[in-house]
Amino acid sequence: SFSNGDVPRLLTVGRFTNQKGFDLAIKAASILKQNDVDFKWFFIGSGEQEQEYRKLISEYDVEDRVIILGRKNNPYPYIKKCDIYIQPSRHEAYGLVVHEARILNKPIICSRFAGSEQIIDGRTGYIVPVGNVEKLANAIHCLLINPAKQNEFVTAIKDELSTNNDWSSIKR
Repeated sequence: SFSNGDVPRLLTVGRFTNQKGFDLAIKAASILKQNDVDFKWFFIGSGEQEQEYRKLISEYDVEDRVIILGRKNNPYPYIKKCDIYIQPSRHEAYGLVVHEARILNKPIICSRFAGSEQIIDGRTGYIVPVGNVEKLANAIHCLLINPAKQNEFVTAIKDELSTNNDWSSIKR
């Protein structure tokens, strides 16, 4: 279950559509599992491709690692409890959930979609090329085995948010 934090909890939130890249996440989960990486990856959402994703989860033999939680009216408690937030989208107008994960001080991995301007690669998160499953899996693995890097990202996000929310910094 999600609340059981004995293994690292990864989280992705979005509509189950091609645009959001859940299929890429499932393939990355398979690579991580093959490399004996311990994790549970939770998906929050629903949509037209849910059955296709359930089939992929089975085909890639990651039923023990990838859990579809379904649609949640309020994803915040899940974002708050996850260890790493991941947005593997193929394209995105503005990564609202990435913004929410930043506000909740989570280490983030996202693809180089239109919302990745919120992340400074290597400083406040990792940005991976769109559709590159190997690099996505590698970024997750690197972050999972390096808690100090996770903490670095969180500290940098907090610093950035406190600076950007400082009223005195607003130009008149």
